[in-house]
Amino acid sequence: MKLKDIQDAMLASFEHNDFSYVADIITDSEALSAKARWKIYQGSIQALFTRALSETFPVCHALVGDACFNALGAYYQQHHTSTSPDLGDYGINFADCVEKLLLTEPNLAGVPYLADMARLEWAWHIAFHSAQAKALDATRLSIIDEDMQGDIRFKLSPQIILLMSDYPITKIWAWHQAPTSDAPSFDNAKTHCIIWRPERDVIIEEVSEDMWHQLYALKTGYTLADMCERWPDIDHSLPLLCQRGIITDFTI
Repeated sequence: MKLKDIQDAMLASFEHNDFSYVADIITDSEALSAKARWKIYQGSIQALFTRALSETFPVCHALVGDACFNALGAYYQQHHTSTSPDLGDYGINFADCVEKLLLTEPNLAGVPYLADMARLEWAWHIAFHSAQAKALDATRLSIIDEDMQGDIRFKLSPQIILLMSDYPITKIWAWHQAPTSDAPSFDNAKTHCIIWRPERDVIIEEVSEDMWHQLYALKTGYTLADMCERWPDIDHSLPLLCQRGIITDFTI
């Protein structure tokens, strides 16, 4: 049997939690049966993936504790196979998986914001590993004909991620970075935020609901004419967004 066939069989056995895929490959030893030896490999793989999830979602882990997070990790592994050689990519579907479990698992009733927290932590992870975007070349704007300016579509930095939640996820996240005796308040809990890395550090920045919708409109391709029609005072915010590196490019 070729090495690739053995690897494929092992992978299938872990994905389906079924020893029969490798029953003809793994043999008994003097101390352990073939299935017991396989379970050692299986446990090592599960621990590896759960540790990768914990490193990507440390606040989620802290919110539910070891036993619950390990159970979440095991469930996630049963339903989401790794498709990347980089373990850092493994959590891409974790928030959606948690959101489904929130509908059915009473043990998660105390953390209804867990899926939103997972989205926030995944956004932090993506921003941390993203490449730095180049600043907008403002001289390009100065040469655009006046009759074409309304067709400009400003583009946000590719690393900008927009999130909104009915819960104070940014405050909960910040509290877990530096816990105090005062727990985050759930009054006026709705959160609008952006996650990005303008320089070395990732920033989780709360913005007003109106600003969030402006950024969302830009991200989804509104033209300058569209923006001006909906937000007549957009000329005050656009220069600041360009200056801060939130807007990094444009098309016509």
